Amino acid sequence: MNPTSDTAGPYTDEDIELAAVLLHRERCAVEPFEVRGALDEEPVKREEGEHGVVPAPGSPLWGELPQDRFEDAVKAVHGLVDGAADLSAWAVSLGRDGLEPDEHTAQIAADDKPLVRVHFAFDPSIPFEERTRLVMQVTRQLMTG
Repeated sequence: MNPTSDTAGPYTDEDIELAAVLLHRERCAVEPFEVRGALDEEPVKREEGEHGVVPAPGSPLWGELPQDRFEDAVKAVHGLVDGAADLSAWAVSLGRDGLEPDEHTAQIAADDKPLVRVHFAFDPSIPFEERTRLVMQVTRQLMTG
């Protein structure tokens, strides 16, 4: 283990990385009241715009929904966040390595149920077409063994 500081301080690179993972994990956890507050002034409908995802024209805000529908939405969003996989260590190691997560996935399913899903992260210098080609190769390998 190599110390992080030049003065051979009391911590290593691994200590720093673990602290980052734990902080990321803590920051990703949310309580229902936090979901309620985060959604209240946000539009229900969004669409892809010139500068990323933007509110869809005419979309109501979550907080404008009838109270029972809003609470159902809060519970559903909290359930998805609460049940989401803890990818903190993966996220921190991607950042450390300078990789960026990509929307490409490779998946094996049976009876329309995912059994294995691989998510990808690439060096920013790899073009989209090359990423797609690499994902196709991995997918073929998964399918054929």
